[in-house]
Amino acid sequence: MKRNITLFLLFLTVSFSFAEEIEIKLISEKNGTAESLYYDTNTETFSLGYGSYVSKIENLEKLKNLTEVSLVGTAFLKDLSFLRQCTELEVLTLYDLHVSDFSFLYSLPKLKVLDIQSVTFSKLFDILKLQKLEYLAMVNCGITSLKDFADHGKNLQYINLSGNKIEEISHIKANDNAVYILSLNPVAKRLFLGSDSYSFLPRNCQMLWMKNPGICLGCNL
Repeated sequence: MKRNITLFLLFLTVSFSFAEEIEIKLISEKNGTAESLYYDTNTETFSLGYGSYVSKIENLEKLKNLTEVSLVGTAFLKDLSFLRQCTELEVLTLYDLHVSDFSFLYSLPKLKVLDIQSVTFSKLFDILKLQKLEYLAMVNCGITSLKDFADHGKNLQYINLSGNKIEEISHIKANDNAVYILSLNPVAKRLFLGSDSYSFLPRNCQMLWMKNPGICLGCNL
Protein backbone atom coordinates (compact mmCIF):
# COMPACT_ATOMS: atom_id res chain seq x y z
CA MET A 1 0.00 0.00 0.00
CA LYS A 2 2.81 2.38 0.94
CA ARG A 3 4.53 1.64 -2.38
CA ASN A 4 1.33 2.46 -4.30
CA ILE A 5 1.00 5.82 -2.54
CA THR A 6 4.63 6.63 -3.33
CA LEU A 7 4.13 5.82 -7.00
CA PHE A 8 0.97 7.95 -7.10
CA LEU A 9 2.76 10.96 -5.58
CA LEU A 10 5.62 10.47 -8.02
CA PHE A 11 3.14 10.47 -10.90
CA LEU A 12 1.59 13.72 -9.66
CA THR A 13 5.02 15.34 -9.36
CA VAL A 14 5.96 14.36 -12.90
CA SER A 15 2.59 15.58 -14.23
CA PHE A 16 2.95 19.00 -12.64
CA SER A 17 6.54 19.27 -13.81
CA PHE A 18 5.37 19.01 -17.39
CA ALA A 19 2.26 21.18 -17.03
CA GLU A 20 1.66 23.05 -20.26
CA GLU A 21 2.14 26.81 -20.35
CA ILE A 22 0.36 29.10 -22.79
CA GLU A 23 2.24 31.95 -24.45
CA ILE A 24 0.21 35.17 -24.58
CA LYS A 25 1.67 37.82 -26.88
CA LEU A 26 1.24 41.54 -26.18
CA ILE A 27 1.96 43.73 -29.20
CA SER A 28 3.11 47.25 -28.30
CA GLU A 29 1.79 50.34 -30.10
CA LYS A 30 4.88 52.26 -29.05
CA ASN A 31 7.51 50.29 -30.96
CA GLY A 32 5.70 47.37 -32.55
CA THR A 33 7.55 44.81 -30.45
CA ALA A 34 5.92 41.76 -28.90
CA GLU A 35 6.18 40.77 -25.26
CA SER A 36 5.49 37.17 -24.32
CA LEU A 37 3.79 36.24 -21.08
CA TYR A 38 3.35 32.64 -19.98
CA TYR A 39 0.28 31.37 -18.15
CA ASP A 40 -0.69 28.02 -16.74
CA THR A 41 -3.46 26.28 -18.67
CA ASN A 42 -5.69 26.52 -15.58
CA THR A 43 -5.48 30.33 -15.45
CA GLU A 44 -8.92 31.86 -14.83
CA THR A 45 -8.16 35.62 -14.81
CA PHE A 46 -6.29 38.03 -17.08
CA SER A 47 -5.80 41.77 -16.61
CA LEU A 48 -4.03 44.79 -18.09
CA GLY A 49 -3.90 48.20 -16.41
CA TYR A 50 -3.08 51.86 -16.87
CA GLY A 51 0.19 52.72 -18.57
CA SER A 52 0.06 49.83 -21.01
CA TYR A 53 0.99 50.50 -24.65
CA VAL A 54 -0.52 47.20 -25.76
CA SER A 55 -2.50 47.51 -28.99
CA LYS A 56 -3.05 43.81 -29.67
CA ILE A 57 -3.34 40.62 -27.63
CA GLU A 58 -2.75 37.21 -29.21
CA ASN A 59 -3.53 33.66 -28.05
CA LEU A 60 -5.76 34.63 -25.12
CA GLU A 61 -8.38 32.18 -26.38
CA LYS A 62 -5.95 29.33 -25.64
CA LEU A 63 -6.61 29.82 -21.92
CA LYS A 64 -9.57 27.45 -21.94
CA ASN A 65 -10.47 28.09 -18.29
CA LEU A 66 -10.43 31.88 -18.57
CA THR A 67 -13.54 33.27 -16.86
CA GLU A 68 -12.55 36.86 -16.02
CA VAL A 69 -10.84 39.61 -18.04
CA SER A 70 -10.07 43.15 -16.86
CA LEU A 71 -8.81 45.83 -19.27
CA VAL A 72 -8.37 49.16 -17.50
CA GLY A 73 -6.92 52.26 -19.14
CA THR A 74 -5.48 50.36 -22.10
CA ALA A 75 -6.00 53.31 -24.45
CA PHE A 76 -4.15 51.78 -27.40
CA LEU A 77 -6.19 48.57 -27.37
CA LYS A 78 -9.04 49.55 -29.70
CA ASP A 79 -10.02 46.18 -31.18
CA LEU A 80 -11.45 43.67 -28.71
CA SER A 81 -12.58 41.13 -31.29
CA PHE A 82 -10.02 38.66 -29.89
CA LEU A 83 -12.37 38.22 -26.91
CA ARG A 84 -14.92 36.65 -29.25
CA GLN A 85 -13.15 33.31 -28.86
CA CYS A 86 -12.96 33.46 -25.06
CA THR A 87 -16.30 31.73 -24.74
CA GLU A 88 -15.95 30.80 -21.05
CA LEU A 89 -15.88 34.43 -19.92
CA GLU A 90 -18.25 35.25 -17.06
CA VAL A 91 -16.86 38.60 -15.87
CA LEU A 92 -15.60 41.41 -18.12
CA THR A 93 -14.32 44.79 -16.89
CA LEU A 94 -13.59 47.58 -19.38
CA TYR A 95 -12.50 51.02 -18.12
CA ASP A 96 -11.26 54.06 -20.05
CA LEU A 97 -11.05 52.45 -23.49
CA HIS A 98 -11.52 53.76 -27.03
CA VAL A 99 -13.56 50.93 -28.55
CA SER A 100 -16.31 51.33 -31.14
CA ASP A 101 -17.28 47.73 -31.94
CA PHE A 102 -18.82 45.67 -29.14
CA SER A 103 -20.30 42.92 -31.30
CA PHE A 104 -17.84 40.46 -29.74
CA LEU A 105 -20.10 40.45 -26.67
CA TYR A 106 -22.67 38.38 -28.57
CA SER A 107 -20.17 35.52 -28.74
CA LEU A 108 -19.82 35.26 -24.95
CA PRO A 109 -22.71 32.96 -23.96
CA LYS A 110 -21.72 32.71 -20.27
CA LEU A 111 -21.17 36.41 -19.55
CA LYS A 112 -22.79 37.32 -16.21
CA VAL A 113 -21.06 40.55 -15.17
CA LEU A 114 -20.25 43.38 -17.60
CA ASP A 115 -18.61 46.38 -15.91
CA ILE A 116 -17.93 49.33 -18.24
CA GLN A 117 -16.72 52.78 -17.21
CA SER A 118 -15.69 55.93 -19.08
CA VAL A 119 -16.30 54.48 -22.53
CA THR A 120 -18.15 56.60 -25.12
CA PHE A 121 -20.74 54.89 -27.34
CA SER A 122 -21.90 56.13 -30.73
CA LYS A 123 -24.40 53.25 -30.71
CA LEU A 124 -25.20 50.98 -27.80
CA PHE A 125 -24.90 47.22 -28.22
CA ASP A 126 -28.07 45.10 -28.01
CA ILE A 127 -28.43 44.24 -24.33
CA LEU A 128 -31.26 41.79 -25.06
CA LYS A 129 -28.78 39.46 -26.78
CA LEU A 130 -26.81 39.04 -23.54
CA GLN A 131 -29.24 36.57 -22.03
CA LYS A 132 -27.04 35.33 -19.16
CA LEU A 133 -26.13 38.81 -17.95
CA GLU A 134 -26.94 39.42 -14.26
CA TYR A 135 -25.11 42.70 -13.56
CA LEU A 136 -24.51 45.52 -16.03
CA ALA A 137 -22.58 48.70 -15.21
CA MET A 138 -22.14 51.53 -17.69
CA VAL A 139 -20.76 54.35 -15.57
CA ASN A 140 -19.74 57.75 -16.97
CA CYS A 141 -20.52 56.67 -20.52
CA GLY A 142 -22.53 59.71 -21.66
CA ILE A 143 -25.85 57.85 -21.69
CA THR A 144 -28.87 60.15 -21.98
CA SER A 145 -31.82 57.75 -22.03
CA LEU A 146 -33.03 54.49 -20.54
CA LYS A 147 -34.70 53.51 -23.80
CA ASP A 148 -31.93 51.10 -24.82
CA PHE A 149 -32.19 49.35 -21.44
CA ALA A 150 -35.96 48.78 -21.50
CA ASP A 151 -35.63 45.35 -23.12
CA HIS A 152 -33.13 43.02 -21.52
CA GLY A 153 -32.67 39.38 -20.57
CA LYS A 154 -34.70 38.00 -17.67
CA ASN A 155 -31.53 37.26 -15.67
CA LEU A 156 -30.40 40.90 -15.56
CA GLN A 157 -31.01 42.05 -11.98
CA TYR A 158 -28.87 45.18 -11.57
CA ILE A 159 -28.20 48.02 -14.01
CA ASN A 160 -25.68 50.58 -12.75
CA LEU A 161 -25.87 53.76 -14.84
CA SER A 162 -24.23 56.16 -12.39
CA GLY A 163 -22.61 59.35 -13.64
CA ASN A 164 -24.53 59.65 -16.90
CA LYS A 165 -26.95 62.28 -18.29
CA ILE A 166 -30.30 60.58 -17.74
CA GLU A 167 -33.14 63.02 -16.99
CA GLU A 168 -36.22 60.79 -16.80
CA ILE A 169 -37.21 57.18 -16.10
CA SER A 170 -40.36 56.82 -18.20
CA HIS A 171 -38.82 54.01 -20.27
CA ILE A 172 -38.65 51.66 -17.28
CA LYS A 173 -41.44 49.12 -17.74
CA ALA A 174 -43.90 48.31 -14.97
CA ASN A 175 -42.95 44.62 -15.07
CA ASP A 176 -39.19 45.26 -15.09
CA ASN A 177 -37.70 43.47 -12.09
CA ALA A 178 -34.21 44.94 -12.48
CA VAL A 179 -32.82 47.45 -9.98
CA TYR A 180 -31.51 50.62 -11.65
CA ILE A 181 -28.67 52.56 -10.00
CA LEU A 182 -28.86 56.17 -11.20
CA SER A 183 -26.72 58.27 -8.87
CA LEU A 184 -25.02 61.36 -10.32
CA ASN A 185 -27.65 61.66 -13.05
CA PRO A 186 -29.93 64.72 -13.42
CA VAL A 187 -32.95 62.53 -12.62
CA ALA A 188 -31.48 61.56 -9.24
CA LYS A 189 -31.62 65.16 -8.01
CA ARG A 190 -35.41 65.08 -8.18
CA LEU A 191 -35.84 61.83 -6.27
CA PHE A 192 -35.53 60.90 -2.62
CA LEU A 193 -35.11 57.26 -1.76
CA GLY A 194 -34.40 55.83 1.65
CA SER A 195 -33.19 52.47 0.39
CA ASP A 196 -29.57 51.49 0.77
CA SER A 197 -28.46 50.40 -2.70
CA TYR A 198 -25.57 48.35 -1.33
CA SER A 199 -27.96 45.99 0.44
CA PHE A 200 -29.80 45.27 -2.82
CA LEU A 201 -26.76 43.80 -4.51
CA PRO A 202 -25.60 40.18 -4.37
CA ARG A 203 -22.23 39.65 -2.73
CA ASN A 204 -20.38 39.12 -6.01
CA CYS A 205 -21.51 42.57 -7.20
CA GLN A 206 -20.98 44.55 -3.99
CA MET A 207 -17.29 45.20 -4.70
CA LEU A 208 -18.23 46.65 -8.09
CA TRP A 209 -20.82 48.88 -6.42
CA MET A 210 -18.29 50.15 -3.88
CA LYS A 211 -16.28 51.66 -6.75
CA ASN A 212 -19.33 53.67 -7.84
CA PRO A 213 -21.85 53.90 -4.95
CA GLY A 214 -25.30 54.96 -6.08
CA ILE A 215 -29.01 55.33 -5.61
CA CYS A 216 -31.18 52.35 -6.45
CA LEU A 217 -34.36 52.95 -8.41
CA GLY A 218 -36.85 50.09 -8.42
CA CYS A 219 -38.87 49.17 -11.47
CA ASN A 220 -42.10 50.36 -9.86
CA LEU A 221 -41.11 54.03 -9.62
